[in-house]
Amino acid sequence: MKQVSGQGGFTFLEVMAAIVVISVMSLTAVQLVKNTSDEFIKVKASRHAYELAQKKLYQIVADEELASYAGSSGVFDGDDDNYTWTSETLVSSTEGVRVLKVKVQEEQINVSAVLDYMYFTK
Repeated sequence: MKQVSGQGGFTFLEVMAAIVVISVMSLTAVQLVKNTSDEFIKVKASRHAYELAQKKLYQIVADEELASYAGSSGVFDGDDDNYTWTSETLVSSTEGVRVLKVKVQEEQINVSAVLDYMYFTK
C-alpha cells in the first residue's frame, strides 16, 4: 500500500500572511482614494474662491468711486454663503498709485483667494 506523503494546499501561516498583505494593500488604496478626494474638494473650492474674488473685484471697480474707497467686507449670498470676502485699498510707494486687494475665504475647507487691482488716482 502506498502512503500519500502530503496533501496539496496552503498552510495556516501562508493563509495568514496572504490576509495581512491583502489587508495592508487595501488600507493603502483606501487612504489614497480618500486623499485624492480631499484634494479634489480643496482644489474645486479654491477655484470657486478665485471666481468669487474676481466677481467681487469687478463689482467694486464698477460700483465704487475708487479714489475714495477704503475697503469693506461681507458674506456672499445664496449657495456661496460659506464664503466671506474682505477688500482694502493699499497706498503704493509710487505717487498716485493704489492697489485694491480682494480676499475671499472659505473656513471649513480652509481655502482662500486673493486678487489685486492696481489703479491710478489723480
